[in-house]
Amino acid sequence: MKKVKLFEEFINEGSLATGESGDVTIKDMTTYNGKEISAEEILGLIVSNKTEDDMIDAVYKKYGQTTFSEEDISTLRKDWNDYNADKKEAELEKEKEEEEKESGAADDGGDGENKDASADDAMKELGI
Repeated sequence: MKKVKLFEEFINEGSLATGESGDVTIKDMTTYNGKEISAEEILGLIVSNKTEDDMIDAVYKKYGQTTFSEEDISTLRKDWNDYNADKKEAELEKEKEEEEKESGAADDGGDGENKDASADDAMKELGI
């Protein structure tokens, strides 16, 4: 039985959505000398290297200096920067959510009760 592909599958064929938000797309690459590099392999190179220059060095070491054009290297650099920017953005959002949770706990006295409700209760006890 032959699998029928949807239109979206044809469009995204040879690409990989990455990052925390999934907004970053890395595509398969055909290099200057015709070498095919899959999106998964490019993502592996991006994730396994801490800096952009380390990734480019790893690419040159694996495939050779003459394999890539300047456009290919620019694409790899862009993919690295996009992936890491998305990752940083997700980390900042997570930190912001944690800070909001902590400040919310501090606002209500830390015991889960609303300060206004406990103040109202105290005033009722005093007959005010």
